[in-house]
Amino acid sequence: MKNTEAYFVCYVLSIFHVVSATNQLILISFDGFRHDYLQKTKLPNIEGIADNGVKAPYIVSTFTTKTLVNHFTSVTGVSAETHGIMNNVFYDKTLKRDLSAKDALFWQWGIGTITPIWSANEAIPGKYSGSSMWPGSTFVDRPTYDIPFNLSIPWKDRIDTALKWIVNEEKPAAFVSLYFEEPDMTAHLYGPDSKEVVDMLHTVDNTTGYILQRLTEMNLIDDFNVIITSDHGFTSVNSEKMINISAIVSTDSCTFHGDTPVMHVLPKEGLEEYVYNRFKKASASQNFTVYLNTELPKEWGYSNPDRTLPIVLVADEGYVFDDFDKTMDWMESAYNRTKSPKTTYGNHGYDPRLSSMHPFFVAQGPQFKSNFIGKPFHIVDMYEMMCRLLGISEVPFNEGKLERVEEYLLISHSIPWYEDSILIGFGVLVALAFIASVFLLLWISCSVKRSKVTIRVKSPSPRRKVPDDTKERWETEGLLYFNKFEEV
Repeated sequence: MKNTEAYFVCYVLSIFHVVSATNQLILISFDGFRHDYLQKTKLPNIEGIADNGVKAPYIVSTFTTKTLVNHFTSVTGVSAETHGIMNNVFYDKTLKRDLSAKDALFWQWGIGTITPIWSANEAIPGKYSGSSMWPGSTFVDRPTYDIPFNLSIPWKDRIDTALKWIVNEEKPAAFVSLYFEEPDMTAHLYGPDSKEVVDMLHTVDNTTGYILQRLTEMNLIDDFNVIITSDHGFTSVNSEKMINISAIVSTDSCTFHGDTPVMHVLPKEGLEEYVYNRFKKASASQNFTVYLNTELPKEWGYSNPDRTLPIVLVADEGYVFDDFDKTMDWMESAYNRTKSPKTTYGNHGYDPRLSSMHPFFVAQGPQFKSNFIGKPFHIVDMYEMMCRLLGISEVPFNEGKLERVEEYLLISHSIPWYEDSILIGFGVLVALAFIASVFLLLWISCSVKRSKVTIRVKSPSPRRKVPDDTKERWETEGLLYFNKFEEV
């Protein structure tokens, strides 16, 4: 009987574990984590995820390889020309002004076309999402839980808050995204090959360890898929490789918008050809490329009708435009970073085809393979992967390709929400049927045992027939079971 009860409990729990261990995802980004940082130093927690799960050699960012552009691409599955985030700062021709991330209009050009992953998840009945500082989450279809951008909040507090969303009894979050601003800031200040970046990588790894530890303590480690990735890579720069574009064409003839290494140029009326020809001539001997907005490489996905200006300048890898001079002034003022031609800094935003611009990707969980290294893929493809992991059957419009990421998954498809509900219902029915069968078997067993019971009662006088009045008394007192009585 005890063995039967134990088996029954384990059986029922296993049914609900199968259900709970699917369609849940934590997405984590460490800003500016270049793909080859994993070879710079020992990072046991991140390496452990790769061993337990999957790893990509690298992923290819979208253009420009900037923070806001690529974080928004990763959760919408579309390039800059579709979601409208062209740079960390850019000019809108319709609004006729520059936009920054604090402006709600910065984020809202693609509304009606794009569906952030937190919204796609919440479109499933009974599922909830949360975001901790993920670029765009506060402005576009804000999820049930959201921490607005605030770098003063300690990393540990961000993690603990997000984990509370997951175990909330009324509205448990099945999808959570967490953004961390390092090692990006350190690489900007000291360059990607600096000792300071290596030290920061250890902090990043320790943070990863804390996340895994808390998931283990909360008995969630086997239930949640965990993706840890980044938005772009990094390259070293210094002021000796600075291109003075304002000396090529003065601000009397055009205005400059954006920031290094991608600069949009808006010529004054009637001066379009003059401005373009001046930059075209200069680019033959200097380290940058000039494009008309109709000539941009198609694979960049960068031709937005309202936010790509007529002329676009792109610096070669390791080179900067003269707007970077203001950046160096700020670093000296805010971080006491001495400004000199020999001082090494870090930068990104260059052609995404460059190896130095490639970010990393590792993941683990019930729906990922184990100890598997796949092929590189594009950052837009992550959206298709996440939809598959979250059980989103009707995937919203995106530009990714599932076939580029499907090899990382343990199963060819996860369980859509409606199949998940069917599985729960089926599990309950099976459990009830099992309970009924157990009780039926117990009843039959007891009946059989009772039918075989023989009660021997010593008569008052050996070998003497039991008087009728004594027999009636025994029957009344219940000594005769199922009318079975043997006289001795």
